[in-house]
Amino acid sequence: MHLRALGSTQPATAGIRDENPQAPPVNVRVDHHAAGAGVGSVSLVVPLPAGTFPNALVIDGERDRFLVTDSTGGRIWRAPVRGGEASVWSADPALAPEGFFGANGMKIHDGAVWASNSDHGTIVRIPVTRDGGSGRAEIRATGLAGIDDFDFTGRGTEILAAINQGSRLVRVDADGAHQTLLDAEDGMQGTTAVAVRGQRVYVTNGANLAGDDPTLMLAELHRR
Repeated sequence: MHLRALGSTQPATAGIRDENPQAPPVNVRVDHHAAGAGVGSVSLVVPLPAGTFPNALVIDGERDRFLVTDSTGGRIWRAPVRGGEASVWSADPALAPEGFFGANGMKIHDGAVWASNSDHGTIVRIPVTRDGGSGRAEIRATGLAGIDDFDFTGRGTEILAAINQGSRLVRVDADGAHQTLLDAEDGMQGTTAVAVRGQRVYVTNGANLAGDDPTLMLAELHRR
Protein backbone atom coordinates (compact mmCIF):
# COMPACT_ATOMS: atom_id res chain seq x y z
CA MET A 1 0.00 0.00 0.00
CA HIS A 2 1.34 3.44 -0.89
CA LEU A 3 0.36 7.08 -1.10
CA ARG A 4 0.78 8.89 -4.40
CA ALA A 5 0.42 12.69 -4.44
CA LEU A 6 -0.31 14.41 -7.73
CA GLY A 7 0.09 18.00 -6.55
CA SER A 8 -1.55 20.39 -4.11
CA THR A 9 -4.42 21.27 -6.46
CA GLN A 10 -4.61 17.91 -8.23
CA PRO A 11 -6.34 14.71 -7.09
CA ALA A 12 -4.38 12.34 -4.89
CA THR A 13 -4.82 8.61 -4.39
CA ALA A 14 -4.24 6.26 -1.49
CA GLY A 15 -5.32 2.77 -0.52
CA ILE A 16 -7.91 1.75 2.06
CA ARG A 17 -7.99 -1.92 2.95
CA ASP A 18 -11.22 -3.72 3.76
CA GLU A 19 -11.38 -5.68 7.04
CA ASN A 20 -12.06 -8.76 4.94
CA PRO A 21 -8.60 -9.88 3.73
CA GLN A 22 -10.21 -11.43 0.63
CA ALA A 23 -11.85 -8.17 -0.40
CA PRO A 24 -10.10 -5.88 -2.89
CA PRO A 25 -8.46 -2.71 -1.55
CA VAL A 26 -10.06 0.68 -1.95
CA ASN A 27 -8.60 3.83 -3.45
CA VAL A 28 -9.11 7.40 -2.28
CA ARG A 29 -9.49 10.22 -4.77
CA VAL A 30 -9.28 13.76 -3.39
CA ASP A 31 -10.61 16.97 -4.97
CA HIS A 32 -10.82 20.52 -3.57
CA HIS A 33 -14.27 22.09 -3.19
CA ALA A 34 -15.58 25.46 -2.06
CA ALA A 35 -18.67 25.60 0.12
CA GLY A 36 -21.08 28.18 1.51
CA ALA A 37 -24.24 28.09 3.58
CA GLY A 38 -26.81 30.44 5.07
CA VAL A 39 -27.83 30.55 8.74
CA GLY A 40 -31.40 31.00 9.97
CA SER A 41 -32.68 31.96 13.41
CA VAL A 42 -30.86 30.62 16.48
CA SER A 43 -32.37 29.65 19.85
CA LEU A 44 -31.04 28.10 23.04
CA VAL A 45 -31.94 24.41 23.32
CA VAL A 46 -29.75 23.09 26.15
CA PRO A 47 -27.68 25.25 28.53
CA LEU A 48 -24.38 23.83 29.75
CA PRO A 49 -22.35 24.75 32.85
CA ALA A 50 -19.77 27.53 32.68
CA GLY A 51 -16.34 26.18 31.81
CA THR A 52 -17.72 23.45 29.56
CA PHE A 53 -16.15 23.14 26.11
CA PRO A 54 -18.84 21.47 23.97
CA ASN A 55 -17.29 19.99 20.85
CA ALA A 56 -18.74 17.03 18.93
CA LEU A 57 -22.52 16.67 18.77
CA VAL A 58 -24.46 13.56 17.80
CA ILE A 59 -28.17 12.78 17.97
CA ASP A 60 -29.10 9.45 19.50
CA GLY A 61 -32.33 8.99 17.57
CA GLU A 62 -33.24 5.76 19.35
CA ARG A 63 -33.41 7.63 22.65
CA ASP A 64 -34.32 11.12 21.40
CA ARG A 65 -31.32 12.77 22.97
CA PHE A 66 -28.21 14.77 22.21
CA LEU A 67 -24.76 13.57 23.19
CA VAL A 68 -22.02 16.21 23.38
CA THR A 69 -18.31 15.83 24.11
CA ASP A 70 -16.78 18.23 26.63
CA SER A 71 -13.15 18.52 25.56
CA THR A 72 -11.76 20.36 28.57
CA GLY A 73 -13.95 18.60 31.12
CA GLY A 74 -13.29 15.11 29.75
CA ARG A 75 -16.97 14.21 29.73
CA ILE A 76 -19.87 13.37 27.47
CA TRP A 77 -23.10 15.20 28.23
CA ARG A 78 -26.63 14.05 27.37
CA ALA A 79 -29.80 16.10 26.97
CA PRO A 80 -33.26 15.61 25.44
CA VAL A 81 -33.62 16.59 21.79
CA ARG A 82 -36.71 18.61 22.71
CA GLY A 83 -34.51 20.69 25.01
CA GLY A 84 -34.04 20.77 28.75
CA GLU A 85 -31.42 20.06 31.37
CA ALA A 86 -28.15 18.36 30.51
CA SER A 87 -26.54 15.65 32.63
CA VAL A 88 -23.23 13.80 32.44
CA TRP A 89 -23.56 10.56 30.47
CA SER A 90 -19.95 9.48 30.99
CA ALA A 91 -16.95 10.90 32.83
CA ASP A 92 -14.76 7.86 32.30
CA PRO A 93 -11.05 8.65 32.88
CA ALA A 94 -10.35 7.58 29.28
CA LEU A 95 -12.08 10.81 28.19
CA ALA A 96 -9.99 13.13 30.38
CA PRO A 97 -7.57 15.69 28.91
CA GLU A 98 -3.92 15.90 29.77
CA GLY A 99 -3.33 19.63 29.63
CA PHE A 100 -5.38 20.60 26.56
CA PHE A 101 -8.15 18.53 24.92
CA GLY A 102 -9.59 15.20 25.99
CA ALA A 103 -12.85 13.91 24.46
CA ASN A 104 -13.16 15.42 20.99
CA GLY A 105 -14.81 13.65 18.03
CA MET A 106 -17.70 11.26 18.63
CA LYS A 107 -19.90 8.77 16.78
CA ILE A 108 -22.56 6.21 17.70
CA HIS A 109 -21.79 2.84 16.12
CA ASP A 110 -22.63 -0.79 16.76
CA GLY A 111 -24.30 -0.35 20.15
CA ALA A 112 -21.65 1.97 21.55
CA VAL A 113 -20.49 5.56 21.69
CA TRP A 114 -17.01 6.06 20.22
CA ALA A 115 -14.92 9.13 21.08
CA SER A 116 -11.45 10.37 20.28
CA ASN A 117 -9.11 11.77 22.93
CA SER A 118 -6.77 14.37 21.43
CA ASP A 119 -4.25 14.58 24.26
CA HIS A 120 -3.91 10.83 24.69
CA GLY A 121 -4.09 10.05 20.97
CA THR A 122 -6.72 7.37 21.49
CA ILE A 123 -10.06 6.17 20.21
CA VAL A 124 -12.37 5.06 23.00
CA ARG A 125 -15.41 2.78 22.79
CA ILE A 126 -18.09 3.10 25.49
CA PRO A 127 -20.90 0.53 25.34
CA VAL A 128 -24.46 1.77 25.77
CA THR A 129 -26.29 -0.18 28.47
CA ARG A 130 -29.87 -1.40 28.13
CA ASP A 131 -31.21 1.61 30.00
CA GLY A 132 -29.18 4.00 27.82
CA GLY A 133 -26.41 4.55 30.33
CA SER A 134 -22.68 4.20 29.79
CA GLY A 135 -20.62 1.07 30.35
CA ARG A 136 -16.90 0.88 31.00
CA ALA A 137 -14.74 2.52 28.35
CA GLU A 138 -12.20 0.50 26.40
CA ILE A 139 -9.30 1.87 24.37
CA ARG A 140 -9.56 0.66 20.78
CA ALA A 141 -6.63 2.55 19.21
CA THR A 142 -3.54 4.41 20.45
CA GLY A 143 -0.67 6.39 18.94
CA LEU A 144 -2.94 9.00 17.31
CA ALA A 145 -1.66 12.16 19.02
CA GLY A 146 -3.68 15.21 18.03
CA ILE A 147 -6.66 13.20 16.73
CA ASP A 148 -9.73 15.32 16.13
CA ASP A 149 -12.84 13.98 14.41
CA PHE A 150 -13.33 10.55 12.79
CA ASP A 151 -15.93 8.45 11.00
CA PHE A 152 -16.59 4.82 10.14
CA THR A 153 -16.03 3.67 6.58
CA GLY A 154 -18.96 1.25 6.49
CA ARG A 155 -16.69 -1.79 6.77
CA GLY A 156 -17.21 -2.97 10.33
CA THR A 157 -15.26 -0.84 12.78
CA GLU A 158 -12.72 0.48 10.27
CA ILE A 159 -12.25 4.22 10.85
CA LEU A 160 -10.92 7.25 8.99
CA ALA A 161 -9.48 9.74 11.48
CA ALA A 162 -8.48 13.38 11.11
CA ILE A 163 -5.17 14.12 12.83
CA ASN A 164 -5.19 17.86 13.44
CA GLN A 165 -1.67 18.52 14.70
CA GLY A 166 -0.10 16.14 12.21
CA SER A 167 -2.21 17.28 9.22
CA ARG A 168 -3.07 13.73 8.22
CA LEU A 169 -5.98 11.49 7.29
CA VAL A 170 -5.42 8.08 8.87
CA ARG A 171 -7.10 4.72 8.44
CA VAL A 172 -7.57 2.82 11.70
CA ASP A 173 -8.23 -0.91 11.44
CA ALA A 174 -10.45 -2.93 13.75
CA ASP A 175 -7.38 -4.12 15.67
CA GLY A 176 -6.14 -0.55 16.25
CA ALA A 177 -3.39 -0.63 13.64
CA HIS A 178 -3.29 2.58 11.59
CA GLN A 179 -1.77 3.95 8.43
CA THR A 180 -1.54 7.48 7.03
CA LEU A 181 -3.44 7.79 3.76
CA LEU A 182 -3.18 11.53 3.10
CA ASP A 183 -0.82 14.15 4.52
CA ALA A 184 0.39 17.70 3.96
CA GLU A 185 1.61 16.87 0.46
CA ASP A 186 -1.99 16.03 -0.45
CA GLY A 187 -3.39 19.28 0.97
CA MET A 188 -3.99 18.28 4.58
CA GLN A 189 -3.53 21.35 6.84
CA GLY A 190 -4.63 21.11 10.45
CA THR A 191 -7.12 18.39 9.50
CA THR A 192 -10.19 18.70 11.72
CA ALA A 193 -13.11 16.56 10.59
CA VAL A 194 -14.11 13.67 8.33
CA ALA A 195 -17.52 12.44 7.23
CA VAL A 196 -18.09 9.30 5.17
CA ARG A 197 -21.18 9.19 2.94
CA GLY A 198 -21.28 6.06 0.81
CA GLN A 199 -18.29 6.18 -1.51
CA ARG A 200 -17.51 9.80 -0.63
CA VAL A 201 -15.33 11.09 2.21
CA TYR A 202 -15.50 14.78 3.12
CA VAL A 203 -12.46 16.19 4.95
CA THR A 204 -12.12 19.66 6.49
CA ASN A 205 -8.80 21.40 7.06
CA GLY A 206 -8.91 24.09 9.73
CA ALA A 207 -5.34 25.26 9.09
CA ASN A 208 -5.36 26.44 12.71
CA LEU A 209 -2.22 24.67 13.92
CA ALA A 210 -0.55 24.12 10.54
CA GLY A 211 -0.78 25.85 7.19
CA ASP A 212 -2.84 28.87 6.18
CA ASP A 213 -5.36 27.47 3.67
CA PRO A 214 -8.58 26.17 5.29
CA THR A 215 -10.41 23.91 2.85
CA LEU A 216 -13.14 21.33 2.35
CA MET A 217 -11.87 18.35 0.39
CA LEU A 218 -13.68 15.42 -1.17
CA ALA A 219 -12.24 11.90 -1.24
CA GLU A 220 -13.87 9.18 -3.34
CA LEU A 221 -13.49 5.52 -2.39
CA HIS A 222 -12.70 3.19 -5.29
CA ARG A 223 -12.19 -0.55 -5.09
CA ARG A 224 -9.50 -2.05 -7.27
